[in-house]
Amino acid sequence: MAKKTAEEFRDGSPEELAGKSPEDLVDLYLRRSKKRETVETLKQHARDLRHEMHRQGLTVRKVWLEQRSASKQHVRREKLEGAMAAVMDGEIKTLAVWKTDRFDRRGMAAIGTALDEFDRRQARLFVLQERLDSSQPGTRIVFAILAERAREEIKDLTLRVTTGKNAARTAGRWPGGRTPYGVRSPRGSGHIEPDPAEYPHARRIADELLAGKSAMRVAHDLERDGIRTRDGARWDARAITRMVRSTAWAGLLPTKERRFDEHGQPLDVWVPSAEPVRDAEGNPVVIGTGVVSPGERLRILALIEARITKMGGGSRGKRPHTTFLGGIFSCPYCQKGMTGSGSGSARSLMYRCRTRSVYGKDACPGVVVRAPRMDAAVEAMWLSHVLALEHGSPGLDAIVRRWAVFHDVEKEQRRKEVMGRPRRGEETPRQTGTRLLRGRHAVRKPVQDVGSRAGGGDRVTRPRSGRARTGSRPLRLLRGRRGTGGRMGGVDAGRPAHAPGLRPEVVDDSPRTVPWGPRPDSRPGGSPVGRLT
Repeated sequence: MAKKTAEEFRDGSPEELAGKSPEDLVDLYLRRSKKRETVETLKQHARDLRHEMHRQGLTVRKVWLEQRSASKQHVRREKLEGAMAAVMDGEIKTLAVWKTDRFDRRGMAAIGTALDEFDRRQARLFVLQERLDSSQPGTRIVFAILAERAREEIKDLTLRVTTGKNAARTAGRWPGGRTPYGVRSPRGSGHIEPDPAEYPHARRIADELLAGKSAMRVAHDLERDGIRTRDGARWDARAITRMVRSTAWAGLLPTKERRFDEHGQPLDVWVPSAEPVRDAEGNPVVIGTGVVSPGERLRILALIEARITKMGGGSRGKRPHTTFLGGIFSCPYCQKGMTGSGSGSARSLMYRCRTRSVYGKDACPGVVVRAPRMDAAVEAMWLSHVLALEHGSPGLDAIVRRWAVFHDVEKEQRRKEVMGRPRRGEETPRQTGTRLLRGRHAVRKPVQDVGSRAGGGDRVTRPRSGRARTGSRPLRLLRGRRGTGGRMGGVDAGRPAHAPGLRPEVVDDSPRTVPWGPRPDSRPGGSPVGRLT
């Protein structure tokens, strides 16, 4: 059943919008930073704006309601982007907000950019509380002042909140926020204590880790017994490791480190630190009773670190796929993705059910298959499908366009030409190979072209004695592709040089011998890996 929209947040009906031009329509933008700002406040903002727009003779087309911060540079505000897109596309000519700081808190630059877009499209931004209309002369300077004041207000608010949290840490009190699994913080107490509902399971996790079990094995045991996290999710090794690293799990005051962007601006990302807050004497600050003691926590962390070191070291961030089809296959039992695993030799690469690997066999029976076999089968199916496409088919055209996006033929050819040019005083790889293949009795330059008599355009080299050898040293014809150094096949001088299926080798800068006619792997209906029936 769809949730009923409040009358204040209702969009205009087709009957109300019929026959209206963009000059007669207006969009309302309403925003709150967090849920602690009640919906009733936003309803009052909408009522005030609707009353004013009705007085101006405008019809409300759409109400954009958003819960986002307006002061953080990295926060994307989809609803505001939608409202601005409606103005830029010419759907409306007026965008109304309740107050300037409800529109933006990032300062004069952000407001100025938005006003430029409004002026370019002969639209306007209307602010109710300050009674500002961007279409009126002399209002841009007022918008700039109000935008900078809103920016300074948010800086003052951030400073007060940060100072309060630092004071709570200095006094040895819980600064607030989400506690780790197994402990809780009563409202207003400033300390933590064991949670009666979660403590038995949290203590079981600690005992099994102290006994030497891995975090993944512990997660599989919890899944087998049907134990879930605080949010009702399944346990995995990452969640257990993150819980153990929290200092509050041992009753110590935690500290967090803030992330910054490349320009030094603070982000709304806080990373928990493994080190607790320490007092003036260097001792950890205790804020209550945790699931484990500080010593037990250190032993568990040492066991985890030893296991990570033994297995080759840990890594952060998203790992690249080690297999061709990782994340594409799905398990036939749980219908979830299968990931590639293994390293080193090709035989060690496997596709495994991710649900089975992370949550254990009780979550999914799972399947395991060797990656080379699946890759070869999919490659054969793909090649068979492509070779069966008719010329001019949409599928083949799409493949060509996709290939052209990633391969610039002209650029690649220029690169090959530049890389293939020898430096002054150097010989090309072809010249070097030709000199070595001739042997120590051959000269570097051809001295006679007897192609017409030999029947194939071969160039015969003259030995140092001045006599052309015809029987003792056969002409060499090189089979294979250019630059691959293929197998050599000898042909006597009395034998026609234009043997079936071969083009004669030409010394120095002429093309190598290549198979005459179509290649064996390009027969009609064939493919290098066979056809699937």
